[in-house]
Amino acid sequence: MFSTEPLRKPTISAAEQPVLNRLVGIRNQLAALKKDRGNYYRPNDIVGLYNDLLAQVWALYGVRTSEHNDNDAYKNRLDAVLDE
Repeated sequence: MFSTEPLRKPTISAAEQPVLNRLVGIRNQLAALKKDRGNYYRPNDIVGLYNDLLAQVWALYGVRTSEHNDNDAYKNRLDAVLDE
């Protein structure tokens, strides 16, 4: 019935690691902007982060298609960061 074997999430490939690092950096920058209530958001900052995010999503798409991991069932930590 139930397996005693722990569930293993797919590991992050070496090609996906730079994308993950950059996405975590973007998330941290957005959190810092949100936390700074003393200043207004500068549109150039937000648009720049959005463009960085789009570039990373396209980079991830390229990596996943080259590694044949482009189906929706493939999930790892990088997908969790994107979902945030």
